[in-house]
Amino acid sequence: MTRRPWRTIRRFLLRGDRLTAVGGMLLVAGLCGCEDAPTGTSPPPPPRNSAEVLQHLASAYQDRNLARFTDLLAADFVFEWGYPLDNGATEWNRDIETNLHRRMFDPASIPADESPIQQDLWVQSIEASFTIASAFVERPDLYATAQPPGVVDPQRWIARSARFQADAFFQLRGETDFAPSGAAEFVVLEDRTKSAGDAAKFVLHRWEELDQGSTAKSEERGWSRFKAIYMGPRDIPEPRSNPGYAIERLLQSYRMRRPDPSLFAEDFRFLRNRPDPMTGETSWGVVEERVLHERMFDPAVVFPPVPEELRLQSLTVAFLRQHGFVERRDYYATANPPGPLDPARWRAYSAEYRLDAFFSLQGATDYSVVGGARFVVVEDRAAPVNGPTRVQLYRWEDLSSAIVVAAVAPASWTAIKSLYRAPPIANPKPDGGP
Repeated sequence: MTRRPWRTIRRFLLRGDRLTAVGGMLLVAGLCGCEDAPTGTSPPPPPRNSAEVLQHLASAYQDRNLARFTDLLAADFVFEWGYPLDNGATEWNRDIETNLHRRMFDPASIPADESPIQQDLWVQSIEASFTIASAFVERPDLYATAQPPGVVDPQRWIARSARFQADAFFQLRGETDFAPSGAAEFVVLEDRTKSAGDAAKFVLHRWEELDQGSTAKSEERGWSRFKAIYMGPRDIPEPRSNPGYAIERLLQSYRMRRPDPSLFAEDFRFLRNRPDPMTGETSWGVVEERVLHERMFDPAVVFPPVPEELRLQSLTVAFLRQHGFVERRDYYATANPPGPLDPARWRAYSAEYRLDAFFSLQGATDYSVVGGARFVVVEDRAAPVNGPTRVQLYRWEDLSSAIVVAAVAPASWTAIKSLYRAPPIANPKPDGGP
């Protein structure tokens, strides 16, 4: 397709039902002879491998062909996005994905009992590309035989995943076009019961948006925010066990430098990346965690006082989820050996994240943290669905290490957080060493 000259290309940020556009003008050449109706090109043959599923996905977008789009989705397909809705939902299912694309691809056919799509948002044409960034690898952690168990039956399916750069250009009727873009991990299932070339031999199991919290730009450009524009009122995901919402709260707590004490479960533990060289300590509990965040974020009101040289001037932080959350049944009292949680009340989930941060302090030394973490989040099914203690952080296992970055002092999360524990540690070593 050719794009209209002097079109406004905007990135966007969705807040509830309000769309705030930001961005500027992009000079593009040519005239558009596009129509609003979806195109009807001949369907390609079924995907013959995992990578072809993404090629077919791009083709279905470009042709705005709902039948071909939904044929690519597994029955238990999940779109997992980086930014939760106001009710805490961080994913939606195949039904919601199908319905919002029905409304996106063919808004003129929306039934009278559904809210219409405003005509400025009617799609005229789509360019889409999914560029592979890492090779497909098998995901045995998703199988029901894994520990903790996944949801995929390995007797029928082979699960593979790869990272892609997902880019698109949506030309709309109005004066604003949209270009969602971002990193994503796609999980594709191969059906062992089907022969090569059969329909649905390869299907899309998960689309995981990976740009969570990396920069403001990534939030403005995310696929999830754009897709949500086309949701109908009945498509909003119901609140459920949303472990990613707890991590989003943690990210916002750091970004806003504001403690969030209700985020941490009463039996929360922070697991150090290495034992304390003086005491042998390997973890600390919820009281220490809450206090150190109060001292880090609000040093003027705590006692003993935080040294001036450790007081924050600015803090830049990014969380990037490495894989989706999985249920941790080994934490349940019914496990062997028994865990601490009653499964009648609690659900436990874990995921690994990459956590990068830059701490600019009032003193002569700034600190850079580059590394990972494994979070365990619990859902209290006895708590109110939208309450602050419905999902809480239960374990934070520090997987980071000290990595030299430019002239800034390297630090692990264990070390940087230890600076703010009470009482202050004398002459702390940011690398966690003696």
